[in-house]
Amino acid sequence: MNKQNNNVRALIMAGGSGTRFWPESTKACPKQYLALVSEKTLLEETLERIKNLVPAENRYIVTIKKQSALAKKYSQHYLPPQNLLLEPCARNTAPCILLALLSILEQQIPHRSLDEVTEDIVIILPSDHAILNHNGFEKTLNQAIQFLQQRPAQDNKIITIGIVPHFPHTGYGYISPNMDTPLDLEKGIYPVITFKEKPNSETAKLYLRQGYFWNAGMFIGKIGTFLQQFAQHAPTIYAYKDKISKLLATQKNYILDGIDSAGRDTYEELLLSCYKQIPANSIDYAVMEKSQAVALISAKFDWNDLGSWDALAALHREKISNAHVENNSMMEMSNGTNDTNSSTNSNLLINNNQRYFFKNASNNFIKSNPQQMVVAIGVDDLIIINNDKTLVIMPQRDAQQIKEVVNFLEKQDWGDEYF
Repeated sequence: MNKQNNNVRALIMAGGSGTRFWPESTKACPKQYLALVSEKTLLEETLERIKNLVPAENRYIVTIKKQSALAKKYSQHYLPPQNLLLEPCARNTAPCILLALLSILEQQIPHRSLDEVTEDIVIILPSDHAILNHNGFEKTLNQAIQFLQQRPAQDNKIITIGIVPHFPHTGYGYISPNMDTPLDLEKGIYPVITFKEKPNSETAKLYLRQGYFWNAGMFIGKIGTFLQQFAQHAPTIYAYKDKISKLLATQKNYILDGIDSAGRDTYEELLLSCYKQIPANSIDYAVMEKSQAVALISAKFDWNDLGSWDALAALHREKISNAHVENNSMMEMSNGTNDTNSSTNSNLLINNNQRYFFKNASNNFIKSNPQQMVVAIGVDDLIIINNDKTLVIMPQRDAQQIKEVVNFLEKQDWGDEYF
């Protein structure tokens, strides 16, 4: 561990619902707690990626209270239990990040001055993305950290990681950097001109021609810089800062003084009452799109936000094609034979089913009980998901429509049976 990284912290946001991966991802167990890419859950994979960058005592997870048991289960080997931070309810990423930053401050203040803690760099990451190139990920973050440590205090930045697009995706936001005035050409860091929302197909093609990057939702900056930008650009959210800080201090006193459960319940009720009044807004809308202090660093790694079943299928195919990635969790199948080589017309069985029969079937992605025999005849380009409660069959091109099923279930009296 590089000594300078002792003042670097990592905050993993793990409170999402992950409904785009229904029926495997449910309200009871969202996708960040599923093993979709390897034998580890996506949350564990995220924690693995930062273990060489940030010491365990500086790693934090923020999630909603009802996911606390899952978050604790899958993070217990990576960080101390007091670094599991809980939102009383879901209010989107801006309130989530503010609450987490204030919690970190409250935790650190007894041991260090406020000025010292606000100089700490925090890496803010989603918990449910997939990255295969860990070395490139570490290199990108180290370059961002080094850049921030060298910036003058009066001109500090929040760095967002930009992904070089390889096709005109309509499901991602985009970022336009000013490539003519690099802040650090060697590291690939540029000032951000603007953030763009998810475009239609023609606009996405235009963004690619104009050199835009995909927005990966990852941010690196000093705690003080984040708080300054909240104060400047999200005043209706930042207005709750002092009240939240006082409540967090009360919680800490309860823990230190051994106050009974009734006292803790009162604290939780007060925090919930305060927190649910905060405007529910994303960090992009609330801060990043308005700020002049945001810079972009070009990612030196692959990236997949795992936003749909077809994205997962593409990732598994990429894993097969990369000779340096050991493939322990999947078999490549083509016309009923075990073929370990990547093939564009192959079928993927991701649960290692030993019994299967394929005829005139290609490019199907199948997830089923490992004990089941799988048969596919005369079908191509399908996603087939089968578990104890649900069977889903859909063309890969329509994978985003799973959200319509979720919306349908939420309106049914019996819908909760499938969540």
